[in-house]
Amino acid sequence: WHQRTDFFITLAGPPKASTAVNRLVECCLDTLPKGSVRSISSSAAIGEIVLSPPPDSLAIFTDGSALGNPGPTGAGLYVIGPLLNGHRFTLTISVGLGAGTNNLGEAFGIDLALSLLHVLRRASSTIGRAFIASDSMLCIGYLCHRWSFSDQAGVPSIRHARTSLRSFISPPRMYWVRGHAKVHGNEMADA
Repeated sequence: WHQRTDFFITLAGPPKASTAVNRLVECCLDTLPKGSVRSISSSAAIGEIVLSPPPDSLAIFTDGSALGNPGPTGAGLYVIGPLLNGHRFTLTISVGLGAGTNNLGEAFGIDLALSLLHVLRRASSTIGRAFIASDSMLCIGYLCHRWSFSDQAGVPSIRHARTSLRSFISPPRMYWVRGHAKVHGNEMADA
């Protein structure tokens, strides 16, 4: 009711059905106990949360690619750390994986992001919520919604990522962001 009367009415016209549904679903998910649900979303509002995370949070953008698919494969991460002394740190990581598929690169990138999050949380108790954003709907769907994943090259990485995700007491929120849509973190991970 709040969204209908206080938000949607402020728009110039009715939103697309998918935009309205994404916003309502995210509002519902945010009312559930912290860490109980992970989501998949392409909403611009969710993109803003990941682009400007709360001060104590960590955002990790992941991407993977293969030239020729299959071909030379790699994974990239762009990490935006929590505020420390008024500044955020950023970190870029790239890994060459040899010959493989795009899905292998995407799965490995997410698995690497979860491993990095484990290490950072052990090293610092000041990291609050964590956000992981990927432009691989397949990987996010596999991790959060039990989709199937048939790319044999990427199966070990994505299965390890699922096990790793389940091991968190407070799991990171997982987001899908549209690739090549000028989302800075995604562009940095892609580079």
